[in-house]
Amino acid sequence: MSFSGTSTFIRVKDIGITGKDFILNTNGSLSNWQSKPKWVATVQQLQVSANGIKMIAEILGTKFNVPSEITRLGNILFQGSLGGYGQDLALKGILKTGQGNANVALGKHRDNFSGRLETTGINIGNILNNNKLGILASEINIDGKLPTKGGSPLLMIAKGSVSRLDYNQYSFHNIHIDGRFVQAHDNMQFNGLLNIDDPNGQVSLRGNLSKVKQVLTARLEAHTTDLNLTAMHLPSPWSQALITGKLSSNIVGKSLNTATGQLVLSDLNISKSNGDFLLNELRVNTGYRGKVHYMDLTSDFGTLAIQGNFDYTTLYQSLTNQIGSKLPTLPGLPKVTNSKYNNFTVNTSLYNSEWLKTLFNIPLELKDTISLRGAINDVDKKVNLTCHIPDFIYADKQYEDALLEVTTPGDTLKAAAKLKMIDDKGNGFYWYLQSHAADNKLGATLSWDNNRKKPFKGQLSTETDFFRTESGVSSAHVNIHPSSILVGDTTWYVQPSDIIYSKNHLTVDHFEISHNKQHVIISGMATKSSDDSLMVDLQDVNISYILNLINFHAVEFSGLATGTAYVASVFETPKAHADLRVNDFRFENGRMGTLFAHVNYHHQEGQININAQALDEADKRTDINGYVSPKKNYIDLGITANQTRLEFLESFCGTFMNNITATADGKVRLAGPLNNINLTGQLVASGNVHLISLNTDYTLKRDTVTLIPDHIILKRDTIYDRNGNIGIVHGTINHEHLTNLTYNINVDARNLLAYDTHEFGGNTFYGTAYTTGTCSITGRSGEVVIDVNATPEKGSQIVYNVASPAAISSQEFINWSDRDSMMSDTLRLLATRTADIQENENNTPDIPTDIRIKFLINMTPDATIRLIMDQQTGDYIDLKGTGGISATYYNKGSFDMFGNYVVSDGIYKLTIQNVIKKDFTFQQGGTISFGGDPYAARLNLNALYPVVGVSLSDLKIGRSFSTNNIRVNCLMNISGTPSSPKVDFTLDLPTVSSDVKQMVFSIINGEEEMKQQVLYLLAVGRFYTQGSNNASSELAEQHSQTSLAMQSLLSGTLSQQLNNVLKNVVNSSNWNFGANISTGDEGLNNAEYEGLFSGQLLNNRLLFNGQVGYRDNASTATSSFIGDFDLRYLIFPNGNFAIRVYNQTNDRYFIKNTLNTQGVGIILKKDFNNWRDLFRFRGKKKQKREANKNTQ
Repeated sequence: MSFSGTSTFIRVKDIGITGKDFILNTNGSLSNWQSKPKWVATVQQLQVSANGIKMIAEILGTKFNVPSEITRLGNILFQGSLGGYGQDLALKGILKTGQGNANVALGKHRDNFSGRLETTGINIGNILNNNKLGILASEINIDGKLPTKGGSPLLMIAKGSVSRLDYNQYSFHNIHIDGRFVQAHDNMQFNGLLNIDDPNGQVSLRGNLSKVKQVLTARLEAHTTDLNLTAMHLPSPWSQALITGKLSSNIVGKSLNTATGQLVLSDLNISKSNGDFLLNELRVNTGYRGKVHYMDLTSDFGTLAIQGNFDYTTLYQSLTNQIGSKLPTLPGLPKVTNSKYNNFTVNTSLYNSEWLKTLFNIPLELKDTISLRGAINDVDKKVNLTCHIPDFIYADKQYEDALLEVTTPGDTLKAAAKLKMIDDKGNGFYWYLQSHAADNKLGATLSWDNNRKKPFKGQLSTETDFFRTESGVSSAHVNIHPSSILVGDTTWYVQPSDIIYSKNHLTVDHFEISHNKQHVIISGMATKSSDDSLMVDLQDVNISYILNLINFHAVEFSGLATGTAYVASVFETPKAHADLRVNDFRFENGRMGTLFAHVNYHHQEGQININAQALDEADKRTDINGYVSPKKNYIDLGITANQTRLEFLESFCGTFMNNITATADGKVRLAGPLNNINLTGQLVASGNVHLISLNTDYTLKRDTVTLIPDHIILKRDTIYDRNGNIGIVHGTINHEHLTNLTYNINVDARNLLAYDTHEFGGNTFYGTAYTTGTCSITGRSGEVVIDVNATPEKGSQIVYNVASPAAISSQEFINWSDRDSMMSDTLRLLATRTADIQENENNTPDIPTDIRIKFLINMTPDATIRLIMDQQTGDYIDLKGTGGISATYYNKGSFDMFGNYVVSDGIYKLTIQNVIKKDFTFQQGGTISFGGDPYAARLNLNALYPVVGVSLSDLKIGRSFSTNNIRVNCLMNISGTPSSPKVDFTLDLPTVSSDVKQMVFSIINGEEEMKQQVLYLLAVGRFYTQGSNNASSELAEQHSQTSLAMQSLLSGTLSQQLNNVLKNVVNSSNWNFGANISTGDEGLNNAEYEGLFSGQLLNNRLLFNGQVGYRDNASTATSSFIGDFDLRYLIFPNGNFAIRVYNQTNDRYFIKNTLNTQGVGIILKKDFNNWRDLFRFRGKKKQKREANKNTQ
């Protein structure tokens, strides 16, 4: 060390001190120390530890306890300069510590001071021993003025920035501070701003905060933009929410209760992953109107108004005091305070609950406004509160008309509540509660009513005495009064019993609910000890009741349970076990047999373990092992099936399948959260199922069903119809945790019975369809879509109404009437149809399921289309043919058909005037063209009815024809549409020459006379003799026409009866037999007796028609024996190429020698548009190319 100086000045050139905890290297000077010292020092190195600081303090003779914060700095190194002049002081330098470095500058001049702190990173968390703090990096300037004895206040002005501040393991960035602080005695004032511009949000706080004579004034404004408290590691009820908004306050007061002013929260936007919450404004006004204290809150979602004398901190206590005054020993109630200050009214309306759902995950949705009105008076011990919630949804359950009323008439506290629960079908379940409390007694009656045809209603009435034991423990003695519960048509009775409760102690003395031999009895004691237990005795109790009480509906179980359950150590570590027998055990209403179950509760896991076996008839068995965990909200049951019934599938597939009499073998697992249960595993099924829409039953034989989460898979399983025909089924039944069922099932049919209905019901058609092709069934609850692409097989028949069901009974396809009545009949028909339509519209049944069926049918002659023409007379049309028909059916809409149907053969069972029945045979080549509405289909049909043995003598065309009996074909040509058909009649004489035909048709004049002749031929079997005929001489020689007509009618009736007998005897669709007796011009004296037959062989390729008989009194021109036949073999199935062999009896008047005509011929038919189409032949190469193209 070296120094020099004078009497007023000293210079120290070098001072070096080195020790264990201290190192100092410095130089400086000191002058004028006798009056106003002035000193300067330059420190090259000052290094000291906490022990060194302590040693210096001791050397200076001052007892000095080193703060722990200094110790935590570690080694301190300072380099810089410092100086002073009198009371003024200045310092500038670099401070290095074990926790970081800082540049510091301090100065004091008279009462003024200033300072600056710069640091790129110092760990203030270690220094302050606070694990929530970390690195601080800042640049801050502080200026101010020290207080003086003359009354000058303390003044501090701070301005600067914090580039980094670690808090709770998050680094805040870009913090700007600019503020002014003034303090004088107990008064203070602060105004300024704080800005944070962080990547996870921006905050701006500006305002004025002051305290004068204990009165605090806060005028503040705060703004936030996209503030993410979660990312900043700050407490937040909303994970990862972004908060933007404004908050302003103008509050004056000594405390919260005396505060007056306004608080406004506006333009608030809280953005969350499940949605945004927007608040335009929430405004709180508080203060005094005269001497009346008030607080008003208005917002977008509701209002709140409190007025009177009240203390915010004791509002809740006022309500508990009211209860405590009536029930002073109620367990768990806070102690009654002596405060009698509060006397206020409250008025609240809440009309929007979206903020509760978005901000606090409270699953409440308001459909109407919540209102709370009332008053509380601590002095008079009076309460009058009413809360009404008209309509709301909580946790996806709808409720209506919730009401709570609390009043204090006299010295009694009364509460009344009611609630209506709404189920998924809109039905209401009503709850009512009435209670009263006084003199430490509480009476309560709980009532409920489901208000359904199958009632579930009743009440439970109790009276509870509250008291203290000798040891001062609050206790309650509950007396259960006799009451009843109606479940369906069964009344259950609640027997009188006693329940005593105190802390950790519960005694139940024979609590019983019973019906005849059925009962639930609870008795015993529950404490912390495992030696004490409650016993639950069950006798034939339906477990569905129990599941309803605990609101467990993830899956449905039912059955009558008998057994005993024990619960021990209820108030410590609960233990429970039960052994049950459940008769008629059902899963999803499917029979499973008798269930034997051992159940125990595992407290640590919070789960109910189940080990059960369901034993059914005929060695059917189902093993169930697993658990249900209310704590984890989880179920996991392993199910082993051995011939287990599959009836439970109807609960999932009931929209399209029922009458399931199948069983299964295999293993499945029922597992998942209680609100998201799933089935997995594999089953092998056998048995029968019924498809509702198709009205068909199918048999399963060892078919495999695979279950994976949310899917039930069918992989090319074989099904059998009632005739043993097969179909291959593949597809999936999809569900969302056993709810919201959908399905997509495909069937490849091989002569499978695919549709089988036998009455119209509410539809316009029914039938039986054996098909080869594909069928897909898709749908969901309330909707079924069936798509069929198939070829009908033998035995298929579709029966269709050509008019509405009401119109069928009152209308005929052909109306026999005179001209004058035709117009009136038409008007009457239109009126009848209009009335039928209106009646059908008014009586449309409510069908819950939409059924849509799409048909694409490749029609063949194996299928029959039957059109019901008149249900009263039994008239119908049977058609067989070919064509591609597409159709759509909707059970709540229309039935549409598209395509062309070409008739190959058919029959029309026609009744004339409810007396005469004739069978017209449809000719090949007729068509029905569908373009949508079946009533609007275009008809082009030709039908024939042969009348044999018709005498030409009735026409009076010459004496040479008087002995000629010929065959007459009555032809019916049907055109128009089914709703407006046009029927024309004509005649054909196939066994006579063209000259005779010309002679006959020349006598029949006009359409009306032709219809008359046809009707007469159909009715009598003879030609009608016109009144204008002049052959009076011939009439005199023969029987009268009346006598001949009567004989012909009798013979025709006899022929008809013979035909009915033959039809019933033969009963074959391939062969038809008939008989005919026809009179000649002499009546029965020259009648013809014939047998008619027709048949189809070799898969409808060989067609045979014939007639054999005998003719009385025959002329020499004809044979007494009749033996006609027509044999055709169809080389092409469509009849375009065929061979014909025939024999016909000659009835031509000019042929005298040849009595029969025989022949062999070839029939060729071809459709063409021009001559080139007719004669052009395609080469083999072209045919091969087209064939290859069709197969691609």
